Amino acid sequence: MTSFGIIYNVRYLPPMRRHINEASEKFAQRIQERIADASNIDAIPFDLNVLKRITEQKRIHDYSQNQCAHMISTLYAAKYGPMIMHRG
Repeated sequence: MTSFGIIYNVRYLPPMRRHINEASEKFAQRIQERIADASNIDAIPFDLNVLKRITEQKRIHDYSQNQCAHMISTLYAAKYGPMIMHRG
């Protein structure tokens, strides 16, 4: 029997609050930069309007659906062998 473990390095940051008159997008960007600094990685700018576009919503939905299908088929194949798909 094989066993494995996942090790996480958890780092707690001090609580942060929105400044007076600070837009939620600016607050989110500030939090993202703080997390990136603490993790020694670069903060990547992200435009939240991307998620409002129908084409992006469809792309994200399709990607998530494909990832889920891949995960299920991998788990199924590990337990029962490869899946045989019949279309008709």
